[in-house]
Amino acid sequence: MITKCFSSLRSDLAVALMLAKRESKSRYSTSILDYAWIIAGPSIYAVVFYFVRRELSASGITIDTGGVNPILYAFIGVLMWQVWFDTLLKQIDVFKYGKPFLRAQPMNPEVFFFAICLSSFADLFVRLLLIAIAMIVMLEPPGSYAVWTPAIAIILLMTANVIGFLLALPGSFFSDIVKSLQSISLGLFLASPIFYAVPNDTSAVLYQLNVWNPFGASLAVLHGTLHGGTFPTLSPFLAWGSGLLLILPLLILLYRRVGPLIVERL
Repeated sequence: MITKCFSSLRSDLAVALMLAKRESKSRYSTSILDYAWIIAGPSIYAVVFYFVRRELSASGITIDTGGVNPILYAFIGVLMWQVWFDTLLKQIDVFKYGKPFLRAQPMNPEVFFFAICLSSFADLFVRLLLIAIAMIVMLEPPGSYAVWTPAIAIILLMTANVIGFLLALPGSFFSDIVKSLQSISLGLFLASPIFYAVPNDTSAVLYQLNVWNPFGASLAVLHGTLHGGTFPTLSPFLAWGSGLLLILPLLILLYRRVGPLIVERL
């Protein structure tokens, strides 16, 4: 049954690639300001974090960044959060994105899932390039496992793609799904290891928070590969990545059946 998902995979990916190219071209080829906006937010957060951390340290409160420059650490975390959360929201609205095409002609709904995936990979490439530049500028040597960073980053982003695709069904009928995620986004942002390193102590609250946080577990592993640190959340990261990828074919089969009803509802 699952093999049905792959019978039209080549044609689906060809259409998805065309849509993703159009999206990425409109985003990055029109103005240099698009890159400036990507850098501005993480840079501001990183500088503010540096001064807040310094003041807290003077008061006896230490925020551990695993020996990495705190400005660089925060810059990387915020960059990855940007692309992860933006991808999550886009996949929840995947049927709204594909509605004009799905109403005009017969097409598998997963085409638009793949299009958003490919577009998000382009966004990820830009951010990995900015991270590499930032590490060179700040004289931060890459860790011994840095070669694995792109693969870890892709898995990190796939968790957002699949979770968003999973929520696309309820999200198409209830707009409160997106509103609820946006309302808790600041809490998830602060709870994730963007401004701190996940402790190795499995009983620690910060560790437990990130066991159940796909972004946090993945980001901690990404920092480990980039900077040569430890991998306290490696097991949760692998569990999230493999579990979500295993349910993806089932989601594709489900949406092939209910997709027309969702589009009609929209």
